[in-house]
Amino acid sequence: MASDLVADVVVVGGGLAGHCAALAAAEVGAEVLILEKQPAVGGSTVLSGGYFAFAGTAEQAARGVIDSNELLFRDLRDVGEHRNDPALLQAYVDRHSTPTAG
Repeated sequence: MASDLVADVVVVGGGLAGHCAALAAAEVGAEVLILEKQPAVGGSTVLSGGYFAFAGTAEQAARGVIDSNELLFRDLRDVGEHRNDPALLQAYVDRHSTPTAG
C-alpha cells in the first residue's frame, strides 16, 4: 500500500510516550504522523490500566507489603513472558525502586 503522506516527524507507536512525543513536536510547529500497529491506540499504557510498577514504596510499607527489587524484576520478566530485555528491566528497577527495598 503506497502513500504520499509527508511529515516533519514520524512517531512509531501510539501509546502514551508516542502521543507525548507527537504533542511536543506539534507544539513547536512540526507536522506529525503517528504510526500504530494495533487497531487502536494506547499501547502499554492501556494494557497496564495506567499503572506503574515500583518496589519498596512508603505506601507498600504502610500496608505491610513485603517487596524487593528482585521481586519487581522477576514479576516484570514473568509478565513479559521472558521476551523482554533483562538489562532494560534492571535499569527500570534500579531507577524506580527505593535503595532500601529488599
